[in-house]
Amino acid sequence: MNFLTEPRHQIIPNASMNADKLKVAEEFVDELIALGVLRPPTDPHGNPVDIVTNAPLFTVPKPGQPGQYRCIADMLKGGQNESVGSDPVILPRASHIIDEM
Repeated sequence: MNFLTEPRHQIIPNASMNADKLKVAEEFVDELIALGVLRPPTDPHGNPVDIVTNAPLFTVPKPGQPGQYRCIADMLKGGQNESVGSDPVILPRASHIIDEM
């Protein structure tokens, strides 16, 4: 993630999870690692550094799928949202696109 400002240095615990929810969270993290989205932190020279902030995880039930959960990383509580900039891309309105066709 490219931060405009340094995130707050804080480690926030994940939400309390039972065994089923914990399994979903572990699979979520393992998938992010396998995809290369989540990787060990390094400095600009590739040297390992300590984790100074996190996005705590929690799970919510999937609608219409009893016993199934979705894992969510809380970037607001972790402080990351306040450290990134807004997207500079302005999308055109659908009505403007149709007028141009």
